[in-house]
Amino acid sequence: MALTYELGKIANWDEVCNIVAVADEPMRGIKAGDRVQNPVTTSLIYATMAVGLGEITEENCEQFYGRLAVYEKLFGAFMYRPQGHEGPEALTAEEVIQHIGLRTNVGPETDAKWAKRITTHALSDERQHFGRAKRRLEEAAQKPIEVHKIA
Repeated sequence: MALTYELGKIANWDEVCNIVAVADEPMRGIKAGDRVQNPVTTSLIYATMAVGLGEITEENCEQFYGRLAVYEKLFGAFMYRPQGHEGPEALTAEEVIQHIGLRTNVGPETDAKWAKRITTHALSDERQHFGRAKRRLEEAAQKPIEVHKIA
């Protein structure tokens, strides 16, 4: 199922959800001065899947941000800042609050279901890292050790 979203209920949505590109991005067909979707908005749209909450409301914005912060600590920042735009890599509480009203077609997960999904994913990642390290050591042990004499 495709991810769909709605921005119209965000206060000042046009100013919050759109920015002016400050540099050309030829790979994306963007020229400096073009009005484009704010990368914060785009990131929060995709983050709804990661946090298991399909909307940001007055009632759940703290929960949304908390889950997002935990996710970013485990897996890295969701944020993509376009060329020439500065800001933190991680999405901020202020950015989440500014996007109250954002809706997607993602179904809500309970805290317990979300925590289980995220910890399972994190553990799987770490097991893969461990497996790769173990294979590298095993491969290195198979190679003959070179001894260099100092004259």
